[in-house]
Amino acid sequence: MGNRILYQIRHTFASRIPFVLKGSLYQDKKSKPVVVILTGDIESITPTAWKSGEVVEQEIKLQVHFYSLTIDSIPVTVIDTRNMICLIGGVDYLADLRSHLE
Repeated sequence: MGNRILYQIRHTFASRIPFVLKGSLYQDKKSKPVVVILTGDIESITPTAWKSGEVVEQEIKLQVHFYSLTIDSIPVTVIDTRNMICLIGGVDYLADLRSHLE
C-alpha cells in the first residue's frame, strides 16, 4: 500500500474505526463468547501479496486508545485513555482521579 493511501487512511479514519475481534472461550465444559474491541490510530500497515482464492494476512499496527474485553457478555476490562477510564473486574481505578478533574 502506497504512502499516499496510508496517509489518507490515517487522516480519514483516525480514531473512528473500531476493530472488533470475536471468538469463543471453552471453560468449565461450556463455550463462552469473547469480544475484543480496539480503537486507535493506524501507525503502519505491512503490505502483503494477495493471491486469488487464498486467505490474506495483513499486519496493522495501532496506537490503541480504547480497549474492551467482554467474556460471556460481561465486561472484564475497559481501558479508555482519552476519557481516563480503567475498568478492570468491575472496578474503575481512575474514577476518583476523574472526579478531581471535572
